[in-house]
Amino acid sequence: MQLPPQFVTRRNTHIPGLLVFAATAWLGASAGAQEAQNNFGAEVVNIATLSYTVGDSTATVETQPAIFVIRPPQTPAVIEFFRHSPNATDAITRSVNGSDFSPSGELEGPFVQTGAPVTTGGQTIDLSSPIALIPATTYLAGELMFVRVIDTGQNLDSQNIDNVAIQIEGSNGDVITLQLYESGPDTGEFLAYLSSTAAETAQNDGVISAAGNTQLRATYIDTLDATDVVVDTAILNPLNRVFSSVDGAPVDGATVTLINMDTGAEAEVWGVDGFSTFPAEVTSGENTLDASGLIYENGDGEFRYPILEAGTYQVRVDAPEGYNFSSVFTEAELDNVASENGFVITPGSFGRSFTVAQDGPLRFDIPLDPETDLVVEKTAATSTGDVGDYINYTVTIRNQGIVTAPVRLFDTLPVGFRYVAGTARVETIADEDPVVSDDAVLLTFDM
Repeated sequence: MQLPPQFVTRRNTHIPGLLVFAATAWLGASAGAQEAQNNFGAEVVNIATLSYTVGDSTATVETQPAIFVIRPPQTPAVIEFFRHSPNATDAITRSVNGSDFSPSGELEGPFVQTGAPVTTGGQTIDLSSPIALIPATTYLAGELMFVRVIDTGQNLDSQNIDNVAIQIEGSNGDVITLQLYESGPDTGEFLAYLSSTAAETAQNDGVISAAGNTQLRATYIDTLDATDVVVDTAILNPLNRVFSSVDGAPVDGATVTLINMDTGAEAEVWGVDGFSTFPAEVTSGENTLDASGLIYENGDGEFRYPILEAGTYQVRVDAPEGYNFSSVFTEAELDNVASENGFVITPGSFGRSFTVAQDGPLRFDIPLDPETDLVVEKTAATSTGDVGDYINYTVTIRNQGIVTAPVRLFDTLPVGFRYVAGTARVETIADEDPVVSDDAVLLTFDM
């Protein structure tokens, strides 16, 4: 029996008819340790061979292979979103040595290059030297995003750059699988980048798409330790909307001012980079500019506050002509229009104070009630009637205002009259019966 002495200690015990031995692999402090570090992930196969002679016969017996994998020490991993920020005073500088995506969506690849890292201003970032990065929790649609994984247990080759794979999923259903490259040999820190767009894109195409307020979830699973799973989240294209409480139509021209309730003054707001100041007063449907010169493009009725500090706030709204703030409708009464359009209704939507628990974007929408100029007329089909006769009444409502108005009609019946079920009409079309009060006098029609 022969085993390499530099890798094995052995213990033999002689028992009649049986040979028992133990072999323990070990790595020397110098050359052996360096050789193992350069071969992390490799399998070590150990087969014991026993030869013996009985009389004139010699026999050889081999054991089943004993296999183990050379692995670095297991360490907890970290995953984080970042953005390129060359002017930030607290940025970290790191080398980004590539970025690939998997067209199949498989974490094992194959991978193809993501493409050049292009900023929202159309400039290509030079990756030939380290670049400045800061942590990110929000991104604009069209912004370049960076992701970092720290896992020293994946530093498999201390002489070369290793890589790991992650998956990023959007709440809108889009998904991309990225391959990250080590920032340098023997760092255990891995980075990659990807582009975003407001347009709808196919899954696994190398670009993440963003409808408004798309939640991003980046997941990394250690291939050497499946129990080591880490996640980071970010919001892509955070925005809010001002809308008509009647039909959910977007409303432009509303001036929204964010107030810090602790100071009574306009709140401090920052752009998506986390340090450029952003105006506390914005107008729905108009683009906004932060102190860095970054333009935040808003669609109809949209406005945004990218990053607020944790605290208590209130919005004040100067509604455009034809609308009123705050809405007289309750949150429950706005459920239908909110669910149909994806609006988020909170106490802050009505100008009441609200609390932001942690730094991040403002997220709620604001309903405005259309101003009304209603003329109501009620007529009877006849001027006389006997007990038991059916009398038809017609109520005509005219809106002389400039916008659509919500209407709820309350009609009080004359003494001795009762509503006849199934007789309600809107124009000539049958309508649902009104809600009849307990005393059968008051009729309530939701128009």
